[in-house]
Amino acid sequence: MMSVNGQNAEQEEFRVALVLPWSRMVLVDKHGETNRLPRISIPKQFRVAEQLTGVLQAIWAVRLIVLDLLPKSEELPSCAVIEVRGLESRVLPEGLMAVSVEDVTAQDLTQLERSTVRSILAGDPQDRGPFSRVGWIEEAQAWIRESVVDRDVEFNGNIQQLSAGRSSALVCFETMDGPTYWLKATSGRNTHELSTTRLLSRYCPQCLPPFIAARADWNAWITEEAGQPLYDALSFNAFEQATHCLAELQLTSAAQVEDLLACGCFDQRMPILRSHLPATMQYLEDAMARQTSTKVPPLSTIRLRELRRLIEEATFALEALGIPDALVHNDLNPGNILVDGTRAVFTDWSEACIGCPFLTFRNLQVQAFEADETQTWARRIREIYKKHWEACLSESQIERAFALSPPLAIVSYLCGRDPSFTSMHRGLDSVQSYARSLARHLDRFAQYPEFLEALCSYV
Repeated sequence: MMSVNGQNAEQEEFRVALVLPWSRMVLVDKHGETNRLPRISIPKQFRVAEQLTGVLQAIWAVRLIVLDLLPKSEELPSCAVIEVRGLESRVLPEGLMAVSVEDVTAQDLTQLERSTVRSILAGDPQDRGPFSRVGWIEEAQAWIRESVVDRDVEFNGNIQQLSAGRSSALVCFETMDGPTYWLKATSGRNTHELSTTRLLSRYCPQCLPPFIAARADWNAWITEEAGQPLYDALSFNAFEQATHCLAELQLTSAAQVEDLLACGCFDQRMPILRSHLPATMQYLEDAMARQTSTKVPPLSTIRLRELRRLIEEATFALEALGIPDALVHNDLNPGNILVDGTRAVFTDWSEACIGCPFLTFRNLQVQAFEADETQTWARRIREIYKKHWEACLSESQIERAFALSPPLAIVSYLCGRDPSFTSMHRGLDSVQSYARSLARHLDRFAQYPEFLEALCSYV
């Protein structure tokens, strides 16, 4: 069994069904047990498709596309079905041999898995989703060629697959002498991201990656690459560009609130956010009760209930300022901000909501705090953001919004799309540990003099 070297993270084992599109056969371990699938371990909590293809390509120097991640059975580890590409010579990777799917040992594929692999090899997704079949990647490339009207697209063979699923995908296609193209498809609780992205691209195209086309049957869309993630290009210039873009996008969105809500943005306007406070604070109480670490003491129930009162007052205070509701990204991390040296754009709108725009700026400011120890960048982008809003807000409104935003931005993030805290992942130890960390930040921000002063001014 192979594993990722140098990784201290907890590992997850996978059976790997490597399928050959030209022969409709499966690769098995030549030197192991009879017709046994190769196995690999990768770190948990990372993108599975990216990890699997990266490790296997490094081992065997072949190009791969993950077609399906089969449900884990009781006795066997998870199984990844992966298409082998780029073997023009048809010389198989060392240590592997090709067999019929029927010849894979019964101890390594359940009857249901064997049937699924058989239909994947036949190019038949049945009811699994459009990406659980051999050949979909060629269809995607043909779609991109047809959709790009201002140039001929010639792919160079380099494909980066960041995520994979039966009905979801995030894939990067490089070209010979033109821009790179991204295909994203979403399903389930993220289905609305297509309609949100398309609407924002229509209202404010300069603030998102160029939108090329959409495809309803895949719930997918194509964008042109628009720069590198902010974490790869940390500079004041990049934060300055991001601040201008964010303010422009939010000011534009303020006139489109109803359309954005209709296409799937979550409602986090102050009355709604306030109504979710009981569930939010109860979740934090429960998370604190489960703390086992003694490095820092848990926040007491008394303090958490005092925080609930303060946050509730803050929602009334911010609402009273009359700041227009606008777009809130609510997952604004350096990977979702792309910069190219001349401009910044925003991507990944699955968590987008409508609420106080200053909450998203607070999250951007936190990124600037972390990137610049002197805190100069954070202060300067605050002035840039302020100037954008001076056309419709007074200095007093803006300064009080700045003061009230830090704890409310945390509450908004905690609520997210699951304000009732019913999602299964909310109970994971790692998630609750992070929630406790956010609660401590909430506690600290609620003690800031400027926050307390803004509350007193309202009362």
